Amino acid sequence: MRALYVLCVVVVWALEGVRAAPAGQEPASEEEVNVLMFGVLQFSESLRHTFQSTEAKLARLANAVRNTEVLVRQLDQQTLQAKQAEAQIKEGIHHLQAQTADLKSTAEQTKGKVQLVEQGDLELKTKLMELDSTLKMANPDSVRLLKEDVQKHSRILRDLLDWTQHQKQSLQLQSQQLTQLQKQASTVKLKCNF
Repeated sequence: MRALYVLCVVVVWALEGVRAAPAGQEPASEEEVNVLMFGVLQFSESLRHTFQSTEAKLARLANAVRNTEVLVRQLDQQTLQAKQAEAQIKEGIHHLQAQTADLKSTAEQTKGKVQLVEQGDLELKTKLMELDSTLKMANPDSVRLLKEDVQKHSRILRDLLDWTQHQKQSLQLQSQQLTQLQKQASTVKLKCNF
């Protein structure tokens, strides 16, 4: 805008110079005025071209800045999503580790109970063998009482065997679950490392 103002002042000054020359000087010739006007026109054309190219460069620069801002916002959003995913994965790992520890504890407790029941079963079998040998040497009334005791112990033994079998199946199921949780935990850890 300032250049346009300067241009107008030069044109007016040149025209004034042609109309009224100071005292004692000759007015500028028409050829000089034409050369001056041609120079002014070239200067104005150059200013217009510079203004347009600068304006285009500024538009491209503004567009590049907007695109960069959009990319930065997208990167910020992706970073936030990655942090949230990482937090969820860590929470999942902690949850799996807690479940694994609980299953290990339950498996150890069940294993101990199964061993106690098996030991009780062995003791009952030993007692039954002793009772059987005592029965062979005892009188009929004591045999009947012993027979009732044996049947009672036999029912208890069957119940214990059923319970032991159930506990073994439960222990196997817990062992399978523990193995699956360990696989999941290692899979999640591998994903976190990438």
